[in-house]
Amino acid sequence: MEDRAVDVRGLLREATCFVPGAVAVDGGVTAADACEYLEHDEWEVALDILVELGDAYPAGTSFWDVLAQAARQMRLERTEAWCHWRCWEVVHGVIRADLQLVPSADPGGRRTPVPGAGVLRPLWHIGDVTAAGDPDMYVARIWVEDASELAPGARGSVRLAPLSPERWRRLAPGDLITMHERRPVAGTATITQVTFPGGVS
Repeated sequence: MEDRAVDVRGLLREATCFVPGAVAVDGGVTAADACEYLEHDEWEVALDILVELGDAYPAGTSFWDVLAQAARQMRLERTEAWCHWRCWEVVHGVIRADLQLVPSADPGGRRTPVPGAGVLRPLWHIGDVTAAGDPDMYVARIWVEDASELAPGARGSVRLAPLSPERWRRLAPGDLITMHERRPVAGTATITQVTFPGGVS
């Protein structure tokens, strides 16, 4: 237990070194506050602060990787998954959308909620067609924002992680795309943010 405490504390202290001193989140909370919580062994509070700070400046992959390691040591599975997700976004870009799921009673509707932590990998039609004129579908994982899941027929903000992100670069806020788990449409999403490395947005 003592070795684990040293590992977690050391990882979180390492993460604070990545955050510029001027970066702050709601209430003026900074990396210095995370360090103060570490002094009192409030690891989870310190981790939460650092995760928020990572979204307040252009944090790199090393920062998110260190936080993922700390979250794994603390057995915080969703936080670890989020840190890995953000690490992926640093490399491949951010795609956010407003997703409206089809009601479960309708063709294509899910009977169970969409899990929130990036495990579902449905197909998406983003407007491309095959040589035969059929819709060309691409796989993208879903992260449900601000919730642990999205119920059938519900609407919510999501982030998407395509397996082939380069194909999604032409999308822009306002574009409509459709989610498919079988042939019928399972949901319709309106793109709200597309930001790729290199400033494409």
